[in-house]
Amino acid sequence: MSSALLSSLRAGDHDGALAALYALDGAQSSLDRARDRACRTAGNLMKTFAPSGAAVLFSGPGRTEIGGNHTDHQHGRVLCGSVDMDMLACAAPKGKNVIRIQSEGYPALEVELEELAVTTNGLLLPQMASELKEAGVEYNVLTVVTGYLARHIQSVFSALCRGGFHFQQYIPCLDPLEGARGEQSYSLSPEEYEEFLKTLFDLWYRELEQGRYWSVRYFDNLVWMLRGHAPEQCSMRGCCSLQYLVEADGSVYPCDFYGLDQYRLGNILEHAWDELDRTREEIGFIEESRHVPERCKGCQWYPLCRNGCRRDRLAGEDGLGRNYYCDAYAGFFSYALPRLRRAGAMIGI
Repeated sequence: MSSALLSSLRAGDHDGALAALYALDGAQSSLDRARDRACRTAGNLMKTFAPSGAAVLFSGPGRTEIGGNHTDHQHGRVLCGSVDMDMLACAAPKGKNVIRIQSEGYPALEVELEELAVTTNGLLLPQMASELKEAGVEYNVLTVVTGYLARHIQSVFSALCRGGFHFQQYIPCLDPLEGARGEQSYSLSPEEYEEFLKTLFDLWYRELEQGRYWSVRYFDNLVWMLRGHAPEQCSMRGCCSLQYLVEADGSVYPCDFYGLDQYRLGNILEHAWDELDRTREEIGFIEESRHVPERCKGCQWYPLCRNGCRRDRLAGEDGLGRNYYCDAYAGFFSYALPRLRRAGAMIGI
């Protein structure tokens, strides 16, 4: 029962977990605030939806880009960190294909899982974009490409353009690091990714021909590379760059795609930067990414592809092998290269 969670919170049964997240200073007042907040969240679930199933609390930590996001500044050094300013949610199953959401200060939402459609209607994204635009803030919208989204990219791109999102970024979704590729319900196959890239490019180029330029980060970088410049996107550089992902407990990792124990560089509270860098060298994180498979060395598309992101490279006998999306990139470059060359002059890059 959902009421069981609220009762156990009030009884202090979860104080250990709450203290680890919100009372790192050891103060009783911090723990009291965290408990009150958790109780309020669980209580709102009961009051609004009266669920009969067992309720669970979820905390999603905020993330800050302390030292920049791209490799075109900060000498390529990127420092990310999670913060204790989080999003707290309480959820319970209803046994129906309907998701009902109530966020404090906003109208309730209801999503029919059997009638999904790509839309921005009723979401906070357009409102946030409008407020950022009014404040004169430039922003980038990151879209993770799943198999489902790849099949609906025309609707997604059209919706983002109608919403005035001038800076767009699309990245392939990640399968579990240790598992086989393509076995998840959300997985993106090379064939789907190739068709996605071609369709998105056609849409983007058609807009460009009509005098409307929408910055799609991947296409911008390709145009930039064809003009003789180095890409700023780390997945297009051929090897990993120097980055630091810092978790809430101070643990440091070489990339936000590799926040796992075997890649832990140390702790920012205990180790100096040069110590963290030495550990990175010892595990060979960047050096391993410099490996170029034999098949890539003779490929006409390697100067543009550069074997993509390390996270998408398949394990080989002599190190990291070719990219999982290799054939998708080859098919896309063959399809789009002439127009990519023309796009540079049209954009003015």
